[in-house]
Amino acid sequence: MALFEGTLEEFEKFIGPATNKVVTRLGKQLKKTQKSCQNHIIGDKTCGVWKSLDAGHFSHLGNDRKSMIQEILKKYLIKNGLIYHVDLMLFLDEFEKAHSPLNKNLIMLCRQHHINYDLKNRIKDKKITIEQNYNDTEISENDIQEPILISQEILLNNLATRVDKKVVKDKIIFLLAHLNISTENCAFAKYTNKKWQFDIAEKKLDQDYNFIFYNSLNYSFDVGKISRYAIQKIIPKLKSKTYKDRNNEKSFNIIFDGTDYVEIGSDQIFEIIYSGKLDLKII
Repeated sequence: MALFEGTLEEFEKFIGPATNKVVTRLGKQLKKTQKSCQNHIIGDKTCGVWKSLDAGHFSHLGNDRKSMIQEILKKYLIKNGLIYHVDLMLFLDEFEKAHSPLNKNLIMLCRQHHINYDLKNRIKDKKITIEQNYNDTEISENDIQEPILISQEILLNNLATRVDKKVVKDKIIFLLAHLNISTENCAFAKYTNKKWQFDIAEKKLDQDYNFIFYNSLNYSFDVGKISRYAIQKIIPKLKSKTYKDRNNEKSFNIIFDGTDYVEIGSDQIFEIIYSGKLDLKII
């Protein structure tokens, strides 16, 4: 028997990933019968996309993951209404049963319509929610984060300068600090000429590395990760850039094939660990 005793915030921090695994597994079950994006069910035009479908909750009906957790935990509340005491296996069983029937609690959406839907229906709190819960990743849906506010001038000018790119990159990295992402193990690129190109100093590649894939068409981004072992394996296949005045670099040229981010020269696939969207700040 695994017991948890703590606050709601602590529960969501430590047990949230386990609930997300349940949603991912249930989404795979639903996908067996639902083969295309269900954007039309929530009042938008029929999409028809059938690749990279994500399982999302009907947030506009109040059936989001966070609300389900809070509803189940009500009967386990002790100690001045602040502390919960719960058998985790029992909780996860109740959480899974709360999704029955699947087609009334989960919806299958393509990546872009999932982003749009979540942004329209984010949890109202003293902080603004940035939604994410993408296919086969272990990212908690409805996690509350500070919004990433970027000035209108920077976004509408498509990150035209190196300074603009640094502003956006630094804000995203700050948001992702809890994932141990920093300027030392992360690179940023915007979608240009149908690909993302990252030129990274070779000396930085002796570690697990993170890549921010930014799309200026809708201000969205994905964060992909590749292990140190995989990097060392594909380095011979990457193009080299040699300079007299700075460190030599390896060039990663990456496309999105409709399902995965793929490095063109090596066919290396990236693990997506986070997805989000920038908020336009008018100043």
